[in-house]
Amino acid sequence: MEKKMKTRKDGLVLRTASREDIPRIAEFNETLHPDPGEPEIIGKMLHTWTMDLGNGKHPTTDAHHFTLVEDPANDNKLVSTMCVIPETWVYAGIPFKVGRIELVGTLPEYRRRGLIREQFNWHHRWCQENGYLVQTITGIPHYYRQFGYEMSLNLSGAIQGGETSLPLKHEGEEAFTFRSAEVEDIPFLMAVEEKAALRSVTSCFRSEQEWIYEIAERSKMSIYYRKIDIILDQETQPVGFLVYPNDLWGKDKTLNRFEVIAGVNWQTVTPTVLRHIWRAGQANAAKDDKLVCTGVRFSFGTSHPAYAIANHWLPIDSPPYSWYVRVGNLPEFIKIIAPILEKRLENSVLCDHSGELLINFYTDGLKIVFDNGKINLVEQWRPKNNFEKGHACLPGTTFYHLLFGHRDIDEIHHLYTDASVNKSMKALLMTLFPKQITEDIWALA
Repeated sequence: MEKKMKTRKDGLVLRTASREDIPRIAEFNETLHPDPGEPEIIGKMLHTWTMDLGNGKHPTTDAHHFTLVEDPANDNKLVSTMCVIPETWVYAGIPFKVGRIELVGTLPEYRRRGLIREQFNWHHRWCQENGYLVQTITGIPHYYRQFGYEMSLNLSGAIQGGETSLPLKHEGEEAFTFRSAEVEDIPFLMAVEEKAALRSVTSCFRSEQEWIYEIAERSKMSIYYRKIDIILDQETQPVGFLVYPNDLWGKDKTLNRFEVIAGVNWQTVTPTVLRHIWRAGQANAAKDDKLVCTGVRFSFGTSHPAYAIANHWLPIDSPPYSWYVRVGNLPEFIKIIAPILEKRLENSVLCDHSGELLINFYTDGLKIVFDNGKINLVEQWRPKNNFEKGHACLPGTTFYHLLFGHRDIDEIHHLYTDASVNKSMKALLMTLFPKQITEDIWALA
């Protein structure tokens, strides 16, 4: 990102950061972001994460991916900052570039001046110029809608249980054991992850360098540090892996990722995994007399092979939150995923469909033209007047729910009265954009 600077009418200066700025941005995030009453360590973990992102250690992000706002009239005080983390996500097997916005914050006395909006505009322009057509963010309810984001992709979602429900009693040797992952395990991890990603319409891809970072280079004090364990069979051959935080979150020990190779019985391996994670939680609690571990949590989203096995041991459901998603150039993104849309048509009763599909967002819209089941034109479309409805009306950014398989057209209509679709086109719309399973996305951070 080219270093740029802008002086606002109120005298505040907005600019890209340098590595010399990262320590004070880290201090800013350490003090600003923790919620009142949270343990002091949360701030330190945010400080470490910021340093990792901006000191040249991270495989995709550096200081120039941060913006900051200073007040020259107050000794160049840092008053606002945010960053973008370049990632690669996958839509039904097709990779696309994502700019993940994070660490968004402004000092209370400088709020309501448009500082965050200006920085979002800055980062959105960078994403557009560099081919990052989609932006995502995890954050507080409602706030990011004002910048063009829609809460349209599941985030988290879990099942959990306590000591009395877990299969902790076990006699004899375990059928599986565990060891910490090493860099030499990366080809195995990538192969297992590639197959696991097929279960979900949207996932995050990690390159070899990004896996190296996760295993060997990310700071252990970072809020996004995750321990990666290899699951071994009785012949000590790798058959799967686990990903989980190094520390307790609340009173549960959380498992974020659990995958095995084909041919491994989930019903056999899952009890062993539960006992392993329980022991890890107890080890965390033993290090601090203020901590207690009372349960285990599988945080894989709303669907995962292990859920069917473990739901009686982990009987408490925790519904998912949501990723905020923005598609900066919708026609270009549709072109990227066109092979998937065409394949969905090919495998449907509309296999050789020809014609145009006009989707009205009220302020603008989308035009997709089909020729014998193939997409030959995608472009922005604007209704000529209030009476030109097109074939479907999806107000604002609600189309993102369809696009990412988060909701179907009937669910959207239930929430938005001004959402509608011509009956003659409903089958086409539902074929192109069916409701899909999206497991929790383990995104790069």
